[in-house]
Amino acid sequence: MHIDYRNEFPDQQSLDIRFAILADQVAAIIAQLAELGMQFTQRKAGIDEAELRPELETAHGRPQPKHGYVKVAERLYAERLKRSRHIDTKLLGEPAWNILLDLYIANGKGQALSVTSVTIGSGVPSTTALRWITVLETEGLITRHPDLNDGRRYLLTLARKGVEIMDKYFQEITRA
Repeated sequence: MHIDYRNEFPDQQSLDIRFAILADQVAAIIAQLAELGMQFTQRKAGIDEAELRPELETAHGRPQPKHGYVKVAERLYAERLKRSRHIDTKLLGEPAWNILLDLYIANGKGQALSVTSVTIGSGVPSTTALRWITVLETEGLITRHPDLNDGRRYLLTLARKGVEIMDKYFQEITRA
C-alpha cells in the first residue's frame, strides 16, 4: 500500500511527521512478517505458544506485553493515524495515550524508542510531548535511559507498571 503524503506535508516539520508515519507503517509490516514467520515455525515444529511465554515475557530484559494485545494496539495506532488525516491533531488532545500506545507496541517488538521518535509520534509540539514524557516517567509508567550506542540521545520503554496497565486495558476492551 503506497500513500503519497507529499502534498499534505510541505514543510520540514511535516516531512518529519511523514517520515514517522512511514516508519510506523514499515514497523507494522515487519511485525506482521515476524508474526507470520513465528506462526509458520511453530506449526512446523509443533510448538505451543504457551511454551514460549516465559521467553517472550523477558525478551531483551524488558517487560513484554501480552502477545495478542500488541496487535490490538497496532490497530488502534493505525486508526489514530487515519483519524489524524481527517482531523487536525491539535483537536484530538491525546499525547499521553499516543506515547503509551507507541511504547506498548515497541515493547511488544522488543524495541526501545528514542525520545525524538516518541515526540514525533505523539502528534503534538515537541515541548508538549516532552512534558508528557516527564509526567509518564514520574508516574512510573515509562523509563528513560541513555542509548548505549549514541551517548547524545535517550531511549524510552514502558516500565513494568505501564505494561501491566496497558495489558489490563486491552484485556478489558477485547472481552466481548
